[in-house]
Amino acid sequence: IVTAVGTCADTLTRPLAMDVRTRAQASFRSVPEIPETIYLPNAQVEFQSSSRGSADLQHIWDFGDGQTSTERNPSHQYEVPGQYTVRLVVFDDAGCTSFAEQGLITVLAPELSIYNVFTPDGDGFNDTWGPQYVGSESFEVFVYDRWGNQVYAHNGTAAEWNGTLNGTDVPAG
Repeated sequence: IVTAVGTCADTLTRPLAMDVRTRAQASFRSVPEIPETIYLPNAQVEFQSSSRGSADLQHIWDFGDGQTSTERNPSHQYEVPGQYTVRLVVFDDAGCTSFAEQGLITVLAPELSIYNVFTPDGDGFNDTWGPQYVGSESFEVFVYDRWGNQVYAHNGTAAEWNGTLNGTDVPAG
């Protein structure tokens, strides 16, 4: 609308095409959830993009260990102990970008300690025996007496033996 000094005015209307887009916004979830400590060799994380924007968003994942992916919902296997931050960058066909970052994922090597003596005498100190294991894999444990007879067996991720066989104390040795 143009108005001149005085009372003269004129209006010109023209159609205008506008392209309104939803701005790209990166976000994601993971299983297990970040932050998390996971153990080798089963150090796999599933990532799911919950990013918003146009239907044709492109994804670039950086898993923090030198590996990347362009999948929308990738799965990643960590191979080396360390602490990792995951970064997702999304961009659309108009060049709009956004990124999201989460961390830390702590990847540890499993640890195993096996003690060779315990005292199941009910004093509350060293009354049970078992491998001290920090990890995610299951293991088997077998204990034999000096004559080769099996007195204890276990399969799982944690073992604790109280020094008995069928409810009876096993002799020392």
